[in-house]
Amino acid sequence: MKKIIFISALLLVFNTCKKVTKTGNYVPTKVIILVIDGPRYSETGGDFSQQYTPNQKELAKKGVIYSNFFNNGVSYTTPGHTAISTGVYQSIANNGSEIPKNPSIFQYFNELLRFY
Repeated sequence: MKKIIFISALLLVFNTCKKVTKTGNYVPTKVIILVIDGPRYSETGGDFSQQYTPNQKELAKKGVIYSNFFNNGVSYTTPGHTAISTGVYQSIANNGSEIPKNPSIFQYFNELLRFY
């Protein structure tokens, strides 16, 4: 059921995008997915010297600083990227030696391209 919803959402996005006429011979060869990781303890209230956030007090005067946030367990890079690409948090090795048990958005995209 999740696959059907995901593929339907992708199709909806693709079908509602504005079509741009191609000028010249430019063919895109790469796609960039930007992942912004969460702050570490040293970048938040954990480091009282604020060596990594020297302007935090001044910014707080102009807006809001929310410091009551936390992870729901241990945070590692590889399982985090797996969660982003599959939608399921899975505890896997952080050294790249395991592959996710669930298909990623890239696998769904490759499957979608087979139909075109």
